[in-house]
Amino acid sequence: MKPILCAFDGSDASEEALKQADALARADGTRLCILRVLPNVLRHHPLFPNLYPDEYRALGEREAREGELVSERVAGLTGRPPEDFDVEVDTGTPYAAIVRRGEELDAAVVVVGGRRPDAVGRHVLGDTAERVVRYANGPVLVARPGSGTGRVLAATDLSDPSLPAVAAAAEWARRNGSRLAVLHVIDLRAPTVLYAFDSPLAAAEAPPGFRDKLRLWAASRIADALKGSGVDADQLVEQGVPETVILAQARSLAADLIVIGTSGQTGLARVLLGSVAEAVVRSAPCSVLVVRLRHQGESHDRNEIRESP
Repeated sequence: MKPILCAFDGSDASEEALKQADALARADGTRLCILRVLPNVLRHHPLFPNLYPDEYRALGEREAREGELVSERVAGLTGRPPEDFDVEVDTGTPYAAIVRRGEELDAAVVVVGGRRPDAVGRHVLGDTAERVVRYANGPVLVARPGSGTGRVLAATDLSDPSLPAVAAAAEWARRNGSRLAVLHVIDLRAPTVLYAFDSPLAAAEAPPGFRDKLRLWAASRIADALKGSGVDADQLVEQGVPETVILAQARSLAADLIVIGTSGQTGLARVLLGSVAEAVVRSAPCSVLVVRLRHQGESHDRNEIRESP
């Protein structure tokens, strides 16, 4: 019964995030929490705030006014009465405030809005959404409008960090009565494949029998990952560049959601989300749920999240 946390700034992208966060909270019967982040005047006067009392008084008044405006907007968009959700107004760097609040709430999912397509039709993330995905300890849903099919595509490289994403996708599909497809992309450049060959060129020229064995192994691993989920899923095993194939399959299936896993990391290693996951999150034609595997005993060091632009 963990709450759903939605970052809201009044933009079209955040309204889509609110819509999907509301649906999640209703489906789970859990609390919906809304967070609005305002600029922090402490960054402008960090040493002598007592010399600027009017600015701090104005900030307090603005926070109260902003909270009222957000509450009215949330009630209007979701149809919920004010007592049926929480609104918090914080100050600081948006992504850092969102990540911190998600950890404090131990949120089931943090929902952020993804930008609409740019001039050439690409879907890109805003700076805040991208950093939330990169630094959050738990699952993050990047919300974008879908096609309305309800279809879910789980992308997995069949490594341990990616398997929780399959379970999360199966649970999502079960709860929503959605059709699930689980995709594994055979990447002949991957270290696990190249190990059997002397060079990338040799791997690319692997005999058909070897590729057939890889496909059978992948299908078996997918079946194992789905055991006990109670969900029938289409099993897709393709060959190519993973992010390219994943995005192409999402378009082909008219998927409303892509679920992808990434390993939990701390420190400098966390700066990189993972090239495949990051490419999918940035360019997906639909919403993306990023499921991060936490290592046993891992806790987030808040010093990693700095109040920086």
